[in-house]
Amino acid sequence: MPSATDKRQDFLWLVSLFMHRHADEIQGWHGLGGDAVAASYRIPDQKTARNAALEFAAFNIESVRGKGSERTCAGWVTALRDPDYV
Repeated sequence: MPSATDKRQDFLWLVSLFMHRHADEIQGWHGLGGDAVAASYRIPDQKTARNAALEFAAFNIESVRGKGSERTCAGWVTALRDPDYV
């Protein structure tokens, strides 16, 4: 059974694939990378890494393209902040 850490890693790997795929057409990925790390700690239990990555990437890619208002941001991805490392 995959752990929460596995889910985070899978999510970040998938988001990085989306970022790589769209790198030529979108500028400003540096902020999105940090948001992906923060979001990876907040993935709802009922979401798979794949569904979370698709939801995260779809909204953010459209936002960077100036079309973010056409899609609603998922509640779990709002007000992101860096995790508190201990």
